[in-house]
Amino acid sequence: MIACEEVTLRLGAFSLKKVTFSVHRGSWCFIIGPSGAGKTIILEALAGLHILSEGRVVCNDRDVTDLPPEKRNMALVYQDSTLFPHMTVFKNIGYGLKVLHKTKGEIEEIVSELLLLLNISHLKERYPATLSGGEQQRVAIARALAVESKVLLLDEPFSALDPPTKKRLIQDLQLIREKENVTIIQVTHSRSEARNLADQIILLNDGELIAEGTKEEVMYHPTTKTVASFVGYENIFDCVISGRDGKKGLIRLGGNDLRIQTERLTGEKIALGIRSEDMSIKGFENGSLQNPISIDCNVDSIRKDGALIEVIGSFPGNRIHADIPSGLIQNGAVKQGDLITILIPEAAIRVLDPI
Repeated sequence: MIACEEVTLRLGAFSLKKVTFSVHRGSWCFIIGPSGAGKTIILEALAGLHILSEGRVVCNDRDVTDLPPEKRNMALVYQDSTLFPHMTVFKNIGYGLKVLHKTKGEIEEIVSELLLLLNISHLKERYPATLSGGEQQRVAIARALAVESKVLLLDEPFSALDPPTKKRLIQDLQLIREKENVTIIQVTHSRSEARNLADQIILLNDGELIAEGTKEEVMYHPTTKTVASFVGYENIFDCVISGRDGKKGLIRLGGNDLRIQTERLTGEKIALGIRSEDMSIKGFENGSLQNPISIDCNVDSIRKDGALIEVIGSFPGNRIHADIPSGLIQNGAVKQGDLITILIPEAAIRVLDPI
């Protein structure tokens, strides 16, 4: 297990503020958050590149806070891979082994295995300048694994790769994780990467951890307005519980009367979060909906976006964004200026703290 315990780090005007989380061995953990949130700095703190102001870093029940990077059994791979330009692929991968005084035979054996594992044996005599971005990333990962790093710290490894190359590198990492029981902690700006690959997600904002948990918990059950807006809830409405009806909270939202399952009390300020893909238009539903909530709105714009039709509507004081499968709406069936009713399954509505 890898853990940050109340890690505080001051770097000029920026600081990490008592960041605490743990990542289980063999997990693929994604660190997400806006630019400048401190995502890369967390990786560097784990790797030992910064002296902590407070707190500690723990690896497999061992406090490594005061250990130098080479003794932490972690490897940091930056987006630009930072390969030695004057060395061949083989020598880049074997460099750390040479520093560790491995014999020539040991280096040959370990590097050859890694070349094979990452499908880059044919590149071993090439220099970094002759490699593609994906090939450079593979070499950098092989170099990290060569010194038996059990934790890979990856800083946006896919951001500069074309889709086919990215897909192959993801497959390689999945194989390495399963075969070597390697823990991966990865920074990304891509919600889809986190949604598709993560076992665990950490969300940072301005140096503070604001959400941490499984992919299901963070992406699909956010508890605050800030977290929901970052993980992809395009529709967030500020409102107040105006009354109660049994287990339902009564809400007046821009001329629409809603009844939402919630324990929030009368007079309490909340926010409602709804993903655009969880909405339907009345008369164009895909089957029956469970306990739908309805919102009447005017269509401000409508456009086709691949397999979806993006509908932007408005109702008093609010705008609403719905993504409808294009097969459900024939051309011209819904037009700008139309009055429509948006249907949302009650289970798809998140009741959030308004912060």
